This record gives sequence, structure tokens and C-alpha cells, in this order.
Amino acid sequence: MIIKKSNNYKVEAFWDREAKLWVATSEDVPGLVTEAKTIDILSNKLRQIIP
Repeated sequence: MIIKKSNNYKVEAFWDREAKLWVATSEDVPGLVTEAKTIDILSNKLRQIIP
């Protein structure tokens, strides 16, 4: 039997004008801070790094 556990996390993303990057952080995922040039790249990155 395979059981897939699904978790929901609140992630906040914002555009950093000075750095010209999307930045994501989360209080639900301790230590999470990541950035990317586009929101699509950021979304894909988050799917890979959040357990």
C-alpha cells in the first residue's frame, strides 16, 4: 500500500526591484528563503525544495 501525504504551506513571494529577482519566504518552512528571475522558475524551485 502506498500512502501519499499532502501538506499545505503558506509561502510569500515578492519582487525585489533592486535585485531584479522574485524572493520567496515562509514561516511554515523554517529557513526557507529562495529567489529566481521569474515567478515560474520560482514556483518550480519551491516544488523541488519544500519537502
